[in-house]
Amino acid sequence: MELRFQTLCIWFLCGVALAQNATEPPAPLPVNGSLPTNGSSTTNGTSPVFAPCALDCISREVVLSPCQTIDNTTCVCNDQGFYKQVEKCIMAGCTPREGIATQKAKAEYCHDPVRSQVKMLYGLRSLEIAAWFLVLFRFYARWATRLRYGWDDYIIYIPELVISQLMDDNAFGRDTWNLEWDKIMLGLKAKPLYLLQLGLTKISILFLYLRIFPGRRFKRITYAFIIFVAGTTAALVGGSIVECWPIGYFWEAWNTEYLIHTTKCLNLTAAVFVAAGASIFQDIVMIILPIPPLLKTQLPRKDKIGVSIMFILGLLITGASCFRMQYINVAYSPNPFWDFEPALLWSLVELAMSFLVTSLPAIHSYHTQIRQWAKWANAEQWTISF
Repeated sequence: MELRFQTLCIWFLCGVALAQNATEPPAPLPVNGSLPTNGSSTTNGTSPVFAPCALDCISREVVLSPCQTIDNTTCVCNDQGFYKQVEKCIMAGCTPREGIATQKAKAEYCHDPVRSQVKMLYGLRSLEIAAWFLVLFRFYARWATRLRYGWDDYIIYIPELVISQLMDDNAFGRDTWNLEWDKIMLGLKAKPLYLLQLGLTKISILFLYLRIFPGRRFKRITYAFIIFVAGTTAALVGGSIVECWPIGYFWEAWNTEYLIHTTKCLNLTAAVFVAAGASIFQDIVMIILPIPPLLKTQLPRKDKIGVSIMFILGLLITGASCFRMQYINVAYSPNPFWDFEPALLWSLVELAMSFLVTSLPAIHSYHTQIRQWAKWANAEQWTISF
């Protein structure tokens, strides 16, 4: 019986979860009650750590799978049907912390290949860095052209230069069980910051509209929509904070239960789609809003080209929001930091393009001023030479 228990513990590690990691795996997450297997070792020479709560799942599901026995190492490590059933059982009977430790042990024992999406994330980081410098250059352009700073300038400062520095999304693109626990907690707390960042960026664009189009009726409509966006943003940010009760249970639940089984949270899938739908609706309205005053305004050809570029970027922002919809249904994923990576990539594209749109007019004014200075300098030089 003791030998059977030890064997069960060893081969359990081969079927608990699907795992591949992105970087050098850190030490296994500590789990109360987890036991090392005797006589087995992982790739780093240590004994795998697993959660005892999963033993019943393994023993029950293995006889129903094609593997039939846990001694069939190849089958147990690679049968996805067996993995899915065991995963469901673990999510029902173990805490997320126990499940993560078990998934890590399985990945090490079965020598699962390393996978990572962080290189793609780092590639898109160039967009974020460019947007960061673009906002700084926007402030310089306002100062250099002696144009007064407006609400659009001050508001864009908050999401790009403040909030973006508080957010740490370097955990994404890796399997959850290969992350330090503090990285997991920090990543789970980033959602309200992202919603606030996106909302403030849109409000900045709307204040930019007010700077460009002086019509009284247009201003009334735009101010009304600013209030709507601000209210929606406040509701979404507040909702993301209190979507589980007590406040903070969204990330603290990872010590107690999987959110798919909790009664202390709202429907997280519905909440995600409501936030995404509200964002797309706001994008569409913001594209339509300046069309009437534009049609009434006689603009030079160069200005029309600039406005057209802004509209194209606005359409791309909306397209990114729509395309992201297919990737956001990961609220109850047992591996959210891997599964959410595609949605995060499109979110970075959306934010970077939004920062670009808000900065284009200031850059255009700076470019125009530079050309005027150049003409003046050439004219003065010609006069002196004459």
